[in-house]
Amino acid sequence: MISKSLFGLEAVYREKKRIADEYFEGRCYICEKKFGKGFAYHHLDYDPERKNHKDFKNTIDYNRYVLPEVEAYPERFYLLCRICHARIDQPRYGYLGHIDKQRLERLFEVARKTIPGPKKKRRGKNPS
Repeated sequence: MISKSLFGLEAVYREKKRIADEYFEGRCYICEKKFGKGFAYHHLDYDPERKNHKDFKNTIDYNRYVLPEVEAYPERFYLLCRICHARIDQPRYGYLGHIDKQRLERLFEVARKTIPGPKKKRRGKNPS
């Protein structure tokens, strides 16, 4: 359980890392990068009754607020690196934020089917 005496960036980082290792294999869910600076716990559902990042003066205070919830209910979160978290939030708030959920799911389905797989290696001699 998180200690009430958490003060400062280093202590919060250590606690975030401990939770990342214990509940999330210490890696970004999407790209599998090892835990490091800038990682975030992404909520699966945002409860309008709960505070969010904007309600705090700094990231340290927000983490002190949210880490007990992450530890108590890890199934409600994904551990994401800064880049992957931005990729998730951009569609929600930015250039795709106006699209309803069903259309957004269909958009990603088509994109997933359109993106080519890894290139196959050629066998034999290279043509000259």
